Amino acid sequence: MSTYTGTIHWFSRLKGIGQIRPDAGGHDVLADIGDFDCSLPPGSLERKLVSYELVESASGGRATQIHVVPRS
Repeated sequence: MSTYTGTIHWFSRLKGIGQIRPDAGGHDVLADIGDFDCSLPPGSLERKLVSYELVESASGGRATQIHVVPRS
C-alpha cells in the first residue's frame, strides 16, 4: 500500500470525521477519528499535515493509518 500526504481541510468534533486535501491534488479523502495514531483533540486537527494510506471504496477514498507530521 502507498503512503500519501495531505492537509486536514476540516474536521467535525461532533461527528469524529473530516476530510484530508491530498498534496498531490484530486478529490478530498475521508478521515475518521479512529484511524489517527495520535490522541490530539479533534478540534486541533484542522490544518495539520498528515501522512496516510488510502483505501478506495464505492463512495470515494478513505484514509487509514493517519499520522500527524511535523511541519518543517
